[in-house]
Amino acid sequence: MRLKNKVAMVTGAGGGLGGATAKRFAAEGAAVMCTDLNQDKVSAMVAAINADGGTAQALQVDVGDAQACEEQVSATVERFGRIDIAVNSAGISLHKLVLDTGLEDWERVLRINLTGSFLTASLGEVDAVAGAALFLASNDCQWITGHSLNVDGGYGAAGVSYDFLAK
Repeated sequence: MRLKNKVAMVTGAGGGLGGATAKRFAAEGAAVMCTDLNQDKVSAMVAAINADGGTAQALQVDVGDAQACEEQVSATVERFGRIDIAVNSAGISLHKLVLDTGLEDWERVLRINLTGSFLTASLGEVDAVAGAALFLASNDCQWITGHSLNVDGGYGAAGVSYDFLAK
């Protein structure tokens, strides 16, 4: 158990990379705060983790909202005492061309994928917030996923900015 006695906060943990990460971290011994905008999906993920003997708690969070991001950090620290690992995995893709993307959709992608990662990584008390942060929606994560992400509709622009933020 490589993560025994560690605490992880994983955004986008209702499914996809975030869900897989939350499951793996729990299997490796971490206590995991699973956050996602979709309450039903994140609750189901936490139920599965706990049924498999892991320790996890669900929290509905809109990572594009600064107050909600502050609350996810506070809730994690209140429940588990600290955050050792923060995983920024919340993200959306519209799967359409930029030319077919309206301003509202564009701003939504950037708010969740870019602003959400910034907010999650930059909030909280310095002593309580993770020493390690993972940015999984970046193409730089292909060493984890095994493939490059091929999407757009604003996702590419957010990804370039995301790569810069992660560095």
